[in-house]
Amino acid sequence: MTVRQIISSWLSSNAAWLNKLRDDRLIDGMQRFDDLFDRVHLDHEPVFVLNPGRSGSLLVTRILALDGGLRAVHEPRPEFTWHNTFAFEHPDEQERIGDMFDAGRYEYIRDSHLTDRRYVETNNRITFFARAIASLYPQSKFVHLVRHPSAFVKSGLPRGWYTGGNLYDASRPTMQTEDWQWLSRAGKIAWLWEQTHKYIDDFKAEHPDRVHTVLAENLFGNSDVAAELFQFIGRPIPARRRLSRVVKRKANANTKGRVVLSAEDEEEIQRQTPTARKYYPLSES
Repeated sequence: MTVRQIISSWLSSNAAWLNKLRDDRLIDGMQRFDDLFDRVHLDHEPVFVLNPGRSGSLLVTRILALDGGLRAVHEPRPEFTWHNTFAFEHPDEQERIGDMFDAGRYEYIRDSHLTDRRYVETNNRITFFARAIASLYPQSKFVHLVRHPSAFVKSGLPRGWYTGGNLYDASRPTMQTEDWQWLSRAGKIAWLWEQTHKYIDDFKAEHPDRVHTVLAENLFGNSDVAAELFQFIGRPIPARRRLSRVVKRKANANTKGRVVLSAEDEEEIQRQTPTARKYYPLSES
C-alpha cells in the first residue's frame, strides 16, 4: 500500500469525525442563538428535489455532493413514509403539514445553517410537503425531477409497489374511489406518476422562479445538465471532469431483472398519465 493510499483510506474513514470537528468549531465561534429559529427559517436557502421516486434522485445527491458548500442528503430520518400520503390527502391542512416537516427537518437545516452549508434533500417522500416548505423557508428552491412514466412503472413493478407487501407503500397515495380496484399494478404506479407530477406542476405555477425542471433521461451521462443544477441554486460549477465521472456512474440501478410491459400495460399507462405529453410530446407516454 502506498503512502497516498494510506492517507486516502484514513481520510475516508475519518471524514465524519473531521467534518464534526470543523462544524463544532464553527458553532463554538457563534455569539448569539436567541433568534436562531427565526433566522434559520428566514435566511437559510435549502434545496429540495421533488419526484415520485425511482427518477434519478440518488444521482442528483451525488452530483450536488461534489460541492462542499452543500449538505446533500438522500434519505434522512424520519423518512416521512406515512406523512407523505397524509400531505397528499389533506392539502387544506398546510399548517399541520408544515409542523410535521419542521419537527423532522428543522435541526438538519439548522445545523447546515450554523456550519455555513446549504441543506439539500432529494428524498421523494417530502414532495407533497412542497407548499408547506415554501412557506416555512421563503428562500428555498426546488428541483422537479421527471422520468418517463413507462420507465418509472418498469422500475416500480419488480419492487412490489402496491402489493401490500412493500413497507414503503404507506408513502404512496391511492385513489380514493372504487375505480382503484380495477387498475392493474402498472396502472396504479402510472397513476402515482401522474398525481405526483400534476401536484408539482401546480406548485411550479405558484412559484415559477423557485423551481427548476430536469428530465432524468437528459441528466444521465450529461455534465451540461448537471452543471445547470449548480447554476440554478447559485453555486459554482465543479470541475467538468469530476461532474462527468459522477453522471456516467449508474446510481441505484435496477437489479430486480428486466421488465417487459404488455401492450395493455402501455395503453393503461398512457391513459393514466396525460401530463406526460407535456414532457415527452413526441412519444407515447
